[in-house]
Amino acid sequence: MKIISRISSILLYIISAIVLGIYAVADLNPRIMMVPTSRLILLAVICLCSYSGTLLFSRNVEEQTKTKLIKRTFVFYFILYIFLLFNLVMLDDFFGRASMGVIWNFDPRYLDSFLMNRVNLIPFRTVLEYLNSFSIPFHTKIINLLGNTLAFAPFGFFAHVILNKKPSLLKFTLLMVSASLLIEVIQLIFLVGSCDIDDIILNVLGAVFSYLIFKTKICKKIIRRITLNTVFAKNQRETITLISDTLPNVKVCDVINGVPRVKRTDKDDVIEFELKYSLFKKEIKRYNRKTFEEIK
Repeated sequence: MKIISRISSILLYIISAIVLGIYAVADLNPRIMMVPTSRLILLAVICLCSYSGTLLFSRNVEEQTKTKLIKRTFVFYFILYIFLLFNLVMLDDFFGRASMGVIWNFDPRYLDSFLMNRVNLIPFRTVLEYLNSFSIPFHTKIINLLGNTLAFAPFGFFAHVILNKKPSLLKFTLLMVSASLLIEVIQLIFLVGSCDIDDIILNVLGAVFSYLIFKTKICKKIIRRITLNTVFAKNQRETITLISDTLPNVKVCDVINGVPRVKRTDKDDVIEFELKYSLFKKEIKRYNRKTFEEIK
């Protein structure tokens, strides 16, 4: 059974690598213009195959190793996302990015035109123009407004998935402002796309909204399931255990015949467990999130 799982996982990894190669060739070939639907389908196949391969590969390993493998898979997704984002803002002809040949064959007239037509430092000017204009096609409005909002949304997801210590909302917001500002400055330097303060506003709004969504309890549960990092998990010995990539496992309690019932609450620096043994007996245990030491 173990050999079958490993072979299946290797085959899924190979399929993922082949599809990734197809995506790269099609995207870099100027004769091929991939529409967003085709891109999403290929990316979905890449992610599903690699994730399924990791699940099969880690089926017969320890919980801690399994969590590390899944986390590395999501780190790969993050790196892939960064490359896709760079391609989107700098090279993608489908979204109207100018050819990089402009850099090497510089024309002052193009610079004047770029500064006049593609630079905006007035907040919400571009957004209002798109919303109030009847001459701009609807799909163009969607691509520019919704596209800029969703472009940074994955950062909110990855902040909760691959970081051991989650940044505060203020730190995350400042980081997103810095990242979006850097992209706009790069676009201005290389005269690609546009340099627009509204892009920064929409990017940051999308990232912050995503961060807040994935901070909710239901999304935290989903993230713990897909990353196999439940932080507390019932193992084969019927125990509730704190699990970490870097710290030793800490047993919270034994579970015998379904007792106690365990409710877990996440706080800033504390993991709290409510152990309910019966209608009249319950116990509260608290652990430091960074050290896993019990707080008496």
